[in-house]
Amino acid sequence: DMSGEQREWDATYPLKRKGSRANIESLISAAVSLVTVDHVESNPDNLAKYGLEVPFFQLSITDNKKTVTMMLGNRTPEGTHYYCLVSGIDDVLTIQADTIIFADEVQLSFIYEYAYMVNYIELTQLKFKYDGEEYILTYEIDGDDETLYFNGINVYLDEQRDYRFDFKCIGTSLYGIAIDTIEIEPNHTDEIIIDIEYTLKDGSVVTVVGYKRDDYTYSVYVNDEYIGGYSNIRGLTGTKENYGLAGCIADMKSLLGIKD
Repeated sequence: DMSGEQREWDATYPLKRKGSRANIESLISAAVSLVTVDHVESNPDNLAKYGLEVPFFQLSITDNKKTVTMMLGNRTPEGTHYYCLVSGIDDVLTIQADTIIFADEVQLSFIYEYAYMVNYIELTQLKFKYDGEEYILTYEIDGDDETLYFNGINVYLDEQRDYRFDFKCIGTSLYGIAIDTIEIEPNHTDEIIIDIEYTLKDGSVVTVVGYKRDDYTYSVYVNDEYIGGYSNIRGLTGTKENYGLAGCIADMKSLLGIKD
C-alpha cells in the first residue's frame, strides 16, 4: 500500500492482517540479491530427482511489469547448494544454500503479530480486568510533564519514590499480547482471561479481549474482531523481569503499599 507516507504491507493469506514490514522487506532484499551458481540440466524430463516436481519452497515477486518465481528443491549431494528453477529459464540451476536465509521462516514471521500497540503519550486511560480484579491506569501528559495514576494513586510520590517507570511496565506487558500461533478459526471457551480498554486522547476506544482456549493459551480479539491466533498465558503470569502482567501489577502494588 503506497497511499501513505511510507510503504505498508498487508498479509492476505493465511490471515488478512497488517504485514510485518521489516521481515517482508528483508525477504525481498535477500531474494533480489540471489545469484545462481551452476547449470545442471536443460529442459529436464524428471524434475522429481531434483526435488523440483513439488518444490519445498517457492517465492514469487511481482512488480508493475512482471512476476518472477524461484523454486527450491533438494540440496545437492555435498549439501552446500540447492537445485532451483527460475521462471523464464527452462534449466535446472544451483544456488548457494547459505544465501537462502528465508526459506525456514514460518508464516507468522511475515504477519504483524501484536494485538494492539500505541505510544502511551496518546492515552488518557488504560482500564483492564485480570485475575478477578479491575485496574485503571490514568495518563495526564503535557509535553515533558507526566502525571500517572495507578487506581487513582499518583505513582510519583517524591524524588526518591518515583515509580513512573514501574507504572509503564504494566502497559509494556499488555503490549506484549500477540499471536504466538496462527489459528484461522477461533477455538476457545467463553471465559475471559484478560479484558482491556484503551482510551485515546482523541476520544476513541480500543478493546483487547483474551478468551481462554486451554490451560496454557487464550484467543485474542481486538474491537470484537478475532485476530487469527492465540497467545500463551505465561506472558501474563510471568515476573516483572520478563514483563509478565502479574509480576508488574504485584510490583506496583508493593511500591505503593497497596495490600490485596
